[in-house]
Amino acid sequence: MDSGDPETESFTLQMEKSNSRMKQLKRQLEEAEEEATRSNASRRKLQRELDDATEASEGLGREVNTLKSRLSPPTTPLESSGTQTETQGALWLPADTRLN
Repeated sequence: MDSGDPETESFTLQMEKSNSRMKQLKRQLEEAEEEATRSNASRRKLQRELDDATEASEGLGREVNTLKSRLSPPTTPLESSGTQTETQGALWLPADTRLN
């Protein structure tokens, strides 16, 4: 092959451009994969934080319910007439049936 052949030079130039473009695309792929890895790590961290916050919230909810039950007035047993006792115009209900 003659190195001065225009067709050979054209193919060589196309091959170099293709190789350059391929290297560029490989770099972009590597950068995209690194970004995906960072995003996944961030997502997992946020999920752990959400799980911890949810667990803490549930624990606090249980604690609130425990404290509410301690603060509620005791229920009065039904009288023989079958009605509940009124105290100063308020009807006492069990803590789990009250509307707050």
